[in-house]
Amino acid sequence: MESSAFFEACFNSLNFGIAIFNKKGDIIMANSSLAELFNYELDSFQQMNITSLFDNASLIHSFISNKNRTFFDGLIELQGIKQNKEFISIEANFGKIEFEKFIYYKVVVTNISERKAKEAQIVTENLKLEERIKDQNKELEKILKQLSNSLNIETKLLKSVENLLEKNSTSPQFLKSNIGKEIFESSYDSTVFFNSFLKDKKVYKYIKGEAIYCEGNLSNHIFLIKKGIVKTYKTSEYGKSYITDFYTEGNFFGYVSFVKQLPHFQNAQAVTNTQLYKISKLEISNLINKNQPVLQNFILLLANNIINMKEQVISLAYGSVRQKTARVLIKFINYNILSLNNEIFISRQDLANSIGIAKETLIRTLHDFNEEGLIKLNQKSVTVINKANLLKVL
Repeated sequence: MESSAFFEACFNSLNFGIAIFNKKGDIIMANSSLAELFNYELDSFQQMNITSLFDNASLIHSFISNKNRTFFDGLIELQGIKQNKEFISIEANFGKIEFEKFIYYKVVVTNISERKAKEAQIVTENLKLEERIKDQNKELEKILKQLSNSLNIETKLLKSVENLLEKNSTSPQFLKSNIGKEIFESSYDSTVFFNSFLKDKKVYKYIKGEAIYCEGNLSNHIFLIKKGIVKTYKTSEYGKSYITDFYTEGNFFGYVSFVKQLPHFQNAQAVTNTQLYKISKLEISNLINKNQPVLQNFILLLANNIINMKEQVISLAYGSVRQKTARVLIKFINYNILSLNNEIFISRQDLANSIGIAKETLIRTLHDFNEEGLIKLNQKSVTVINKANLLKVL
């Protein structure tokens, strides 16, 4: 009697449900965990058939009749039916018991509702992520198209100015010999040519984060940075930003709208406290007419931008995440954009937006670069410690 009570206590202390049933499926014995799982009183099982606990009665009959035995060797996921007819996700393991020449059957049941709910949530999140990736790809395609359109406009501008030079008997050989890769290793310093002109020009001041112009605006001015850093960026209909470029002291920007009188296809914002000159179309024309080197260097400016934009379009379209990330990091330290002594001071989100990838993807890539000894990750910055090997990623 004592051993029977001990066995019953052990049987009911199991943290998984278990039921013993005969060939007819009648439940002979069940523990309290099973009763709790299916919301029955323990004594209720004595008048129940095992098939009433599952939504697939044929599965139980198949097991009892010894059909498809290998199917029952492992765990089986199925739906259980609680007393209130509510379905519950369970994992069952079926087995056979031989006792005193009689054959009985057992089923061990575990509640996996929580796990299935998490799996369903993961599937839902994956579907959302896939949709986000599709949306990002669509956004990227739009940006690539807009960058390509801008590139075509600037190429036409360059050709037009070259034709003007030829009409003025200026040798195009000057351009061919000077518009080479070595010219674009450092940014073009326009102040060399405009010092006397700029001396009396009004300086416009923008605080950090202030908008300079917005997508869709028309402009009669070209912008020249006296001091500070400016970024240009696109914003999608979903609110996602992609940074198209950064500009520093001595750089022109915003001249596509200025020259062709087209709306700006992107936004411009001060990254730091910034001082700008606004130069009108008439002023540029007068400078070009009075000073031939200004025209020549304006061509260099356009050509430089075309080369950079071509590299950007190719990188966005064909570059791997590692290549895109390496290219932007190298660009920042080469042109001293938000950087000092190879340390780049930029948020992870802005860096991701500069590359055109998700922040999570950037973090994984930076972690890999850090592990490979290419960079050192700091809380608010990234330091390039092996530029030579980082260049090999390109």
